[in-house]
Amino acid sequence: MVTLLGGKGSPGTTTAAVAMALGWPRPVLLVEADPAGGSIGFGYGQGIDMQGRGLLGAHLAARHADPTSALWNNVVGLARDRWLLPGVAEPRQASTIDYPTLAGTLAGLGVDVLVDAGRTPGPGRIDALPAGSDRVLVVMRSTLVGVHTAQTAAT
Repeated sequence: MVTLLGGKGSPGTTTAAVAMALGWPRPVLLVEADPAGGSIGFGYGQGIDMQGRGLLGAHLAARHADPTSALWNNVVGLARDRWLLPGVAEPRQASTIDYPTLAGTLAGLGVDVLVDAGRTPGPGRIDALPAGSDRVLVVMRSTLVGVHTAQTAAT
């Protein structure tokens, strides 16, 4: 599992995550875990109907079913062997997500996972995702302010 996060200033974390997912050498699941809300469906997906699937749906379904099955039932296809778990529609929904359980579920999926964690510090507490990752990538702009915010994000 690889988590991407960025500092303030919209450094392109989601764009980098989508680009990495599309060029990934093996089957990969992209998880849109930005607590500020999802945007891939409106950007890359050009407004595609997610049919109610997403992080919140997986969270709710996992209350009554196996978390792995609940997750896979809430993904949408991006491309061949590329899947997306869309993010929450609103920041207030992010506070209901059980991020430690999500991190554990993602770690045992059997496919590579990229997590778009958005900006840090953000409007929610998603510490379990970077903590459970094999790698954490900090996305930043090539400016002094970008480096400073990346340093803050990395600690």
